[in-house]
Amino acid sequence: MYRTMLTDKRGGVISYVANRRGHRQQADLAELAPGRSSDDAARALALECPGWYLSTLDPQLAAAVGASGATPTRHVHVMVARTRPNPDSNEPSRPAGLGVAFRDFAEFAWAEILPSWKAAYAPGHPDHQPGDDEDLIESELRPYVEREALGPVHRSTTLAVVEGRVVGAIVISLRPEPVPFGGPWITEVWRDPASPTPGLGAALIGRALAMLCADGFETLGLAVTDGNPARRVYEGLGFEPALESWTYLLPD
Repeated sequence: MYRTMLTDKRGGVISYVANRRGHRQQADLAELAPGRSSDDAARALALECPGWYLSTLDPQLAAAVGASGATPTRHVHVMVARTRPNPDSNEPSRPAGLGVAFRDFAEFAWAEILPSWKAAYAPGHPDHQPGDDEDLIESELRPYVEREALGPVHRSTTLAVVEGRVVGAIVISLRPEPVPFGGPWITEVWRDPASPTPGLGAALIGRALAMLCADGFETLGLAVTDGNPARRVYEGLGFEPALESWTYLLPD
């Protein structure tokens, strides 16, 4: 990954991977330059990067940026699991007795997909995102499925459909970075809580683990927001913590 250096009058302060998040620039995976302090970095970011997002794995840098007036937007735990074959069959089974069909994203309009996503991330959920429907489609869904913003999607990417209605989905991106941030990655997984499909999220992930294993991939990674109860599901599926990341929105 190519890294950019942010400098002040004393030289380099932090290095980062240039990225975009929605309509804003992002200093991703920010790291302090040798000999510089977190407070130096917070001051330089406030002057040179107003309105940017900043993500870092450094808890001290995160604390300094937060203390400088930046708004915390996400604290995540990056987790990784080993892929494994499905013990029952070569093609992992659907949740028993629920009439779930796996369908391609291209078979449904985004307006048919979005309601289940919004229901899964309703107000009060740690990952709730406000915005009108078109903005949510353009920022949270379409870039990763159609435009492959994080890398090509794996064949295990699928919608879960019951009686013609989308009730959940999983998106697996093949990220080019090294593990734990790279390789096969759960970009999205959700289930409409009003649907009659308990265990669907775990079934979708289990199916992906088996299909990735069959295709020669050894790991599957994800990021779960701190406080999201889904973390217990991931742990039950064999995901183990690898590192933590903090994201802030710098003041305009």
